Amino acid sequence: MNKKRQKHDPRPGYWTDPSGLTLIRKTADSRIYIAKGDDEYIIKEYFIPGIAENEYKILCSLKKNNYKYIPGVFLREKGNRTFLIEKAIKGDPIKLETAGPDDLDLLCRSLAGLHRIRQTGKKKLGGFLNKGLSIVKKGLDEIKSCMETLSFKDLRKLHMRLKRYFHTFENLPLLRKIKHRKIRYSMVHGTLQTGHLIRQKNRIYLIDWESGGFGDPLYDLACLLKQLTAKNRKLFLKTYQNTLNVTDDPASSRIQIYQLLSLFIKTASAMINLMTYRPFAYYNALYDTAQKNSLIHDLEMIRKGLGVFQLPRSR
Repeated sequence: MNKKRQKHDPRPGYWTDPSGLTLIRKTADSRIYIAKGDDEYIIKEYFIPGIAENEYKILCSLKKNNYKYIPGVFLREKGNRTFLIEKAIKGDPIKLETAGPDDLDLLCRSLAGLHRIRQTGKKKLGGFLNKGLSIVKKGLDEIKSCMETLSFKDLRKLHMRLKRYFHTFENLPLLRKIKHRKIRYSMVHGTLQTGHLIRQKNRIYLIDWESGGFGDPLYDLACLLKQLTAKNRKLFLKTYQNTLNVTDDPASSRIQIYQLLSLFIKTASAMINLMTYRPFAYYNALYDTAQKNSLIHDLEMIRKGLGVFQLPRSR
């Protein structure tokens, strides 16, 4: 461990024993804790190797580029365990479905500043798209593995629908065409949603950067637009385009492709989480039903997104 990093770690030793912390979120591949005191810290432990290190690397890169809308961050290793420690942002989550003009203006500043961080030269979008497609493929493989070892009969039809829709999506002529387009990659967040946007006074911070990296900034827009009202979509896009002098059509084919891709990633991840929690004592039947209904809703959204292929409605 780098001595300089150890010197600046807040509250040393606090996160090396998560049993002394408050668990605030649990997923199939991570545990998120909070340490309270004079200052509050969010402690993340990921079970997939490399995620914590990648998120730390991204946040350090953003700080180096003077990006101000992120939390302070530290990395701590204990044996074979790695903890990412962030200083908690004390503020209010932005609810995108009901966001006002002031919220949208501040969000535009945060996002425009992020997308100004660009790589030199142009790259084909194939690399960025293939990264997202591989996430879905790995998710489908993991779901299949769970199906073979545990009994999830009620989820088999949902799994087959997701698999069938994804096969159609992968073979879209439009997707293949977009892969060959070249752009200058920008830094993107990757999972913009209500829980990742915190307003503190006149600034909106972006948190949870495990999906961040360089890619197409329109992916972030695609994630945001599907959560805004029609009126707010127009207002946000106008402000964003004026701020960055962007001329891309907000209804462009790339936006539509990215919205579908983000839905595939979300749905596969949600199904894995549901299958992960079922066998344990803290399984909750009401939670299970709500998650299944959410999966069915997202699959229907995917079906509608692929509607030009006139896919049959699954019952």
